Amino acid sequence: MLVRVFADGVFGVVTLGATAVAVGMLGSVVAPPHAVQLGVLAVALLLLRRPWPGAALVGLATVAGAMPHAALLAAVGAYEVGRRLRGLARPAVLLGACALTVVAAWQWLWLAEAGGWRAPGTGLMVALIAVAGPGLVGTTVGQQEQVVQALREQNAAAEGEARLAERSRIAAEMHDLLGHRLSLISLYAGGLELGVAKASPELKEEAGQLRRTAGTAMDELRDVLGVLGPVRDGATDATGTRADLQALVDDSAAASQRVTLAWSGPDLAGVPVRVRRALHRVVREALTNAHRYAPGAAVTVAVEAGAASVAVRIVNAGGSGEPLDGGTGRGLVQLRERVEVLGGSLECGPADGGFAVAARIPLGGVRGAVVGAGGGPVRDVLTLLPRLAAGAVGLASVGALLLVGLVGAATYVPAGPGERPVVPEDGRPRLGMGRAEVEAVVGPDEPSYRAAAMGREPARPRGAECLYPYPGRDAAVGRLPVVRYCFGGGRLVEIARFSVPTSVR
Repeated sequence: MLVRVFADGVFGVVTLGATAVAVGMLGSVVAPPHAVQLGVLAVALLLLRRPWPGAALVGLATVAGAMPHAALLAAVGAYEVGRRLRGLARPAVLLGACALTVVAAWQWLWLAEAGGWRAPGTGLMVALIAVAGPGLVGTTVGQQEQVVQALREQNAAAEGEARLAERSRIAAEMHDLLGHRLSLISLYAGGLELGVAKASPELKEEAGQLRRTAGTAMDELRDVLGVLGPVRDGATDATGTRADLQALVDDSAAASQRVTLAWSGPDLAGVPVRVRRALHRVVREALTNAHRYAPGAAVTVAVEAGAASVAVRIVNAGGSGEPLDGGTGRGLVQLRERVEVLGGSLECGPADGGFAVAARIPLGGVRGAVVGAGGGPVRDVLTLLPRLAAGAVGLASVGALLLVGLVGAATYVPAGPGERPVVPEDGRPRLGMGRAEVEAVVGPDEPSYRAAAMGREPARPRGAECLYPYPGRDAAVGRLPVVRYCFGGGRLVEIARFSVPTSVR
C-alpha cells in the first residue's frame, strides 16, 4: 500500500514538472498565482483517486481549469472515474468535472479584473481533452474488464464443477463396486461366524475377526467417499444470498430446530459465486451438525457482510436430546479447506456450553490469481507491462493534444503587433496624458497580460486604475514582459515595466 502511494506521488510530481516545462516553452502561457500550492494540491488529489475517484476528479478538474499544467493529472483522475464508477454516478461526475474546468478558467480572468473569451476557451479545450476524452476511454476499459472478469468467473466455476463431477463419478463407482463387494463379504463372514459356532467353535473367533474387518473396511470406504464428496445442488445466482440462507434456516426450523438468522450489511448478490457457495456450505454444514449432535438446541446464524469480507458465526446452545450418530468428522475439515482456498479462515469449537463455527471469507473470492486463469506471477507481469505501455502512450497523446490546444490559444492575440499604431519618437506616452491618448499610442488593454501580472506586479499607486497593453517586444525564455500604465483622476501617473515567469518553477 505504501509503495503504491509513493509511486503515485512520484508519478504526479514528475508528470506535473514535465508538463510545466513543456507549457513554459510556449512563452505566453502563464501560471496563475500560487501555482506551487496548486501543484501540491493536484498531487495530493491524485493520491486520493483510488479510494475516492469522484471527489479527486472534481478537485483535479478545478485545479486544471485555473492551471493547465495539471491537466494530465486530471486526465488520470478522469480515466479512473470512467473505469471504476458505475451507473449514473459516472456521467454525472464527468460532466460536472468538465463544467468546473470551464468555470475555474473563467473565474481566473474574472479575479484578474479582465474579460474575453481566452480563459473559458482554454478551459473548454482542457475539459474536452483532459477530462471528457480520458473519461470515455476509462468507461470502455471498465466495461471490458467487467466482461473479462465475468468470463473468468464462469470459466473457474465451470472448471470447479467439472472437478467435482469427476470426483463424484469416482465416488459413485467406488460405492457401486467396492461397497457392494464389501457388503457381501460382511454378510458371508456373519453367516460363517454363525455356522462355525457349533460345528467348529475354535474357528468362531477367526470368523468374527473377518466380519469385523469387513465392517471396518466399509467404514473407511465411507470416509473416502466423504472426502471425494458427491456433487450437491449447483450454485445459482441466489446461492449464498440473504434469501438463500433464510431458506436454509426455515428448513431447519421446519425440522423442529430453533434457528434464527441475523444479517448485517448489504446483500451478497454481486460477489463472486465461489464466495457465496462457500458461505452457503458453511451454514448448511453447521446446521446439519446442530441437527446431528445437538437436536432441539437453539441455533443462531449471524452474518456480517463488509466491504472487503463476509463473516458468519453459527452457534448452538447445546441440545437436550441424544446425538443421532457419530459422523465421520470430515465435514468441518472439508469446509476449512474450502474456505482457506479462498483466502479465508474457519474456526470451530465449544462455546458457552454449546458449539460454534465461525468463518471469514474475503469478497475477492481467490487467493492470488483467479482460479483457472493460470500463469501465476509471471503472467501478471506480462499482462501489466502492455497495460502500462498503453497508459503511457495514451497519456502522451493527451499531452500532445493539450500542447497543440494551448499553442492555439497562446498565439491568438486580439490586437497583435501588426495591428498596433506605430509610435513616433516624439509621441511616447508621458505622465499627465489622458487614458484615451495613451490607448491611442500603446493600444487597448490586453486581458491575458492583466491575468499574467496578477499577484506578481509591483504595488499600484493608491486608487489608480491600470492599463496592460501588448508590450510590442519579444519575450525572453521563461519570462513574459509586461508594461503597466496607471491612471489617477483620469491622468497617467505611473509607467511600470517588469516581467513575470511563464510557467511553474
